Amino acid sequence: MTSTLKIVLAVGTFVGGVVGGYAWRDVSEGSAPNFAGLGAAMRGEPLPSAELAPTRTVAEAMSAIDSVFYGNATRQDLTYDAVAGMLASLEDPHTMLMEPALAERFEEKNTGHYVGIGAELSRDPLGAKIKRIFKNSPAQGVDLKPNDIVTHVDGKSVAGRDLLEVSESIRGETGTWVRLSVFRETATEPMKFSVKRRAVDIQDVYGAVLGGEGNAKVGYLEVRSFSETILSQFDEELASLESKGIRGLVVDMRGNPGGLLSAAVDMSGRFIDGKVITSMKMRNGQPEVFVSPSGWSDGRTYPVAILIDENSASASEIFTGAMKDYNRATIVGKRSYGKGSVQRMLGMADGSQIKLTIARYYLPNGESIQRRETDEGEFISGGIQPDFEVEKDRLAVNGDINTDNQLRRALAIVRAKL
Repeated sequence: MTSTLKIVLAVGTFVGGVVGGYAWRDVSEGSAPNFAGLGAAMRGEPLPSAELAPTRTVAEAMSAIDSVFYGNATRQDLTYDAVAGMLASLEDPHTMLMEPALAERFEEKNTGHYVGIGAELSRDPLGAKIKRIFKNSPAQGVDLKPNDIVTHVDGKSVAGRDLLEVSESIRGETGTWVRLSVFRETATEPMKFSVKRRAVDIQDVYGAVLGGEGNAKVGYLEVRSFSETILSQFDEELASLESKGIRGLVVDMRGNPGGLLSAAVDMSGRFIDGKVITSMKMRNGQPEVFVSPSGWSDGRTYPVAILIDENSASASEIFTGAMKDYNRATIVGKRSYGKGSVQRMLGMADGSQIKLTIARYYLPNGESIQRRETDEGEFISGGIQPDFEVEKDRLAVNGDINTDNQLRRALAIVRAKL
């Protein structure tokens, strides 16, 4: 924690309390907190008379800190801490402030695009191991491969460095180059690659055929998020599996944190034709109903199993819940997280964003899966209960049929229905 941040936290009770009261005034009157008004106050801009009382207090607090506080507190840090205090007063775990760098990464995940080389990294003592290579990416173009270990980036060792640091050093501007030194088990000496960065589609769907012949062939689709590009990837991978003669399917939603509600609704339409997938209720109580598209299920009648775990949330729960409610899939694994709320991203002038809960969503059967916890954070209720609860083995690797006992159970359930 930086010394500046410690100072900010020291005054956070005062500023956060004032700002929290300011937010609560709007909420209690049936309005969303006026973040624009707060921002204007922080910048010293004139405000309508109705806004002067609460924002003047904030401005006066800021002025007092500027004038007499013993320490170095920047206005930017104070502003972020004040807004964070306001949002914390709403007591909603999914409402939060994202500072510019985090907001940019979140936007990349939702759009499904970023600038880089198109490789997913994992930790390794020597640097960073390449876990996956995205299709049609610069990394694929220079023949980088899964299990390659990046040891140097632009001549600098990355051994022992934080994975996020390594990832950031490989990213860059479109059209620029990055030099990578790579250890590959089958090579007799370190390999050198120069890779030109460009816009890359994040690959979040991976497909495979789980062995067997004829009627025993079962497809496997790992779906890792719900971005703007996810539907085209899902369709491409599913079509590839179906062209290989699969007679059943396992969809892996484990660890999927969600994403775009619309993507989950559209994906449901690949199996559920023209039915209510979820309904959303805003604070005025009026429901908004989301129906799956018609004409996309293509007569698919083969059995489906869906794998979930404690980190399956949001859009992945919408898809899973609909498939369960319409008896279109058997659910295997552990109870899902239980995120039954909808957020909207509100952009701020400096590039930060506020993620604000605007509604609750409900499954086709009318059930809310919203997670409930004790004050100590212990689970009470919520989430989607699997039809077959299976604890994951300690040494299991997701997607590896030899070690993944949850996948083997899902596969056996599908094959029993063939």
